[in-house]
Amino acid sequence: MAMKKLRPMKQRNMVMMCSILALSFYCYMIALPSRTRMTSNTFRFSSFRPSTPSDSQHQQNTHKHNQSKSANERECSIYVAPSSLKGNPGYGIFTTRNLWKGEKILGGPDGVAIPVEGYNQRDIPKGDLKEHWIRLWDPYWWGRGVPDHVAYEAGPDIVDFQIGFGYLPNHHCELSSLDPGYPQDAPYEDSLANRFESPGAGAFSYNVGREFSSTRDVKPGEELFMSYGYCRHGQGPRWTKDVHMPAEFNVAADIIWNRIGPKAKESFQFDSSGNVVLEDDVIGEDTRQVKYKLVKELLPETKEQYQKLAAAPLTREDLPKYLARTRGINARTPEWIREHGMCLEALVPRKSTLPHAGQGAFAQFSIKKNDIITMAPLLHIMDKDVLALYNDDDLKRYNANKQTMSNDASSQDAKDEDNANIAKHPSPIGTQLLLNYCFSNPQSTILLCPTTNAVLINHCSKRKQQCGPNGPNADYRWSSGWDPTSDEWRQQSLKELKEKSFRGLSFEIYALRDIAPGEEVFIDYGEAWEEAWEKHMQGWTPPPRIVPNWISAKEANAQKGPILQELTAGLGKIVDTVDHPYLMTGCVYWTKDWDSHAVFRKPNPNWQNNQTYLEVLNTYSDDGSAYKYKDSKGYAGHNDGLHWPCTVLWQQNPRQDTYVVRIHPAPSVDPSSLPWARNGLPRLLKNYPRESIRYFVKPYASDQHLPGAFRQPIGLRDGVLPDQWRNIGSSNLTM
Repeated sequence: MAMKKLRPMKQRNMVMMCSILALSFYCYMIALPSRTRMTSNTFRFSSFRPSTPSDSQHQQNTHKHNQSKSANERECSIYVAPSSLKGNPGYGIFTTRNLWKGEKILGGPDGVAIPVEGYNQRDIPKGDLKEHWIRLWDPYWWGRGVPDHVAYEAGPDIVDFQIGFGYLPNHHCELSSLDPGYPQDAPYEDSLANRFESPGAGAFSYNVGREFSSTRDVKPGEELFMSYGYCRHGQGPRWTKDVHMPAEFNVAADIIWNRIGPKAKESFQFDSSGNVVLEDDVIGEDTRQVKYKLVKELLPETKEQYQKLAAAPLTREDLPKYLARTRGINARTPEWIREHGMCLEALVPRKSTLPHAGQGAFAQFSIKKNDIITMAPLLHIMDKDVLALYNDDDLKRYNANKQTMSNDASSQDAKDEDNANIAKHPSPIGTQLLLNYCFSNPQSTILLCPTTNAVLINHCSKRKQQCGPNGPNADYRWSSGWDPTSDEWRQQSLKELKEKSFRGLSFEIYALRDIAPGEEVFIDYGEAWEEAWEKHMQGWTPPPRIVPNWISAKEANAQKGPILQELTAGLGKIVDTVDHPYLMTGCVYWTKDWDSHAVFRKPNPNWQNNQTYLEVLNTYSDDGSAYKYKDSKGYAGHNDGLHWPCTVLWQQNPRQDTYVVRIHPAPSVDPSSLPWARNGLPRLLKNYPRESIRYFVKPYASDQHLPGAFRQPIGLRDGVLPDQWRNIGSSNLTM
């Protein structure tokens, strides 16, 4: 597989850095004062009443029964509510039903994942505003943990903007209960639009959202946590210094067990008021991995707490999680969650009823007129121009000329003139797909981008009646009191917003009339959007058919049997690549000792000319039968970077369905670190299993990279845009 040489991506997070709705040391997002209660006095959400089974067997039966209920009968059981984490006035995700280990939380995929590319393109026009965008958004997208079908969509500087449920869980190492897998059947839906027939091809993301499942049994009332991978001090962002890590839970567990265990030789001391008195040497000094303050917070503070702890039927192994549940969080009940929270699963993604629209948002439950359908916390971008994508070669030339000094004055003048032309007339080659999912007004440079399933909601207007004579059944407005930060921020200037380093604005989507279960939800994107779409439709022409038997990546991966002939070299052909205009193959691979074998450390520039293919195979290959997915989930459970580009050479054993393949360096791997890549030698594998070969769309070959793919933000109504944000056409309003 020949690939464009790509730049290594800078190291960032294991997964997403923090929850969009978490606060305090969890990224300083939505502040919710203790006096603010989310009740029907401040807003009204659709009312749902989950069942609460009374015994284990009945719970299992109820769960199985609920799975077979119709949409009319199902009830909301996943909510957003004030977090149970002590010291965190932000939000978290809760369940009001029993979740069993391995159960899918939402019963299907989350909302779309939007790829954001060109992360490292900084020396561009308005580069300072691009820097602001990246700094503001960096905690919210998945920089590590990017699925391979997203990673291969463009260069290595690509991130995964996973909206919806994937955005919301708070971090916890001890109580983590979420597994962020991928849909089993089709995580990449490039068959949603036919590029030769649909003007909507490339106008929406084909990346299906993650499919979250429970890693353990979870009781009603529990907050659903996910580990971000930061389980040691010093390995994560600044907010992790105030988070209880496994080391603190274990130190606290040792201290307690030495005082309540069967071989206890010490005991807690109490003052006259019944408070625990800790000697100075009980915990010790701070170390790199253990913080005194955090350990102390986990220990009992009163005699009553100590007695309750001593009476609990615990082992030493039970103590860390027991402390996490009793000392680190505030208990919630399903009733409390329903009163103070908002339903998170009111909208589900399905194929839209409109042509060329991709996925849409469908009501899972009955929604009454004026009810809030879903909240829409917003991330802002100060200038929509920073979503332009540029030619890497132009940027490299610009940077090289800017940094290189020449003794030849005339040569330097020419370079300066060339740089000036590039600065004045950059060469955008496209626009981020993200633009289509954000709100914008022609009187302002600012973009407002929702972070929940609100982005699934498609356009319909009474003007054109795309969804019927009644027009849209929903609308958007600023949040109605549940996000006090938003109330404050929309009174501020653009200059003040530019100083923000976290999220703080929110819309809400509400019903214009009663909405039935299974009904698609629509809002009006505005006349400007409608006119832009009609102009695009009228001028659209399909791309040329380069190959007669075009097949999507989804369809190719669904096929059983041999690898496509057009992606197979043929018996005895040890070639570098098999070129295809759209697809490439990736193979499950990880390095092992053979990658550094002496045969690869010895240069042999004529290996293709002085040996037969059998001699090459015997010299440079080893057994590849062990390269398989770790479990039955297959691709759905893969870790990022598992698939390396590979060339399928020929089928070795049809009965066993094995192949001879050639491995190429992964985009995230420095080729110079691999002796075989450094010396231009083939890394060959025999007996390679067919099940470990997957089709991917080649970098920059997706519909989203087609010339003329539709790009237009959602219209932000004049009446919603604050006056002080109107900086286009006004000389006295600046950023």
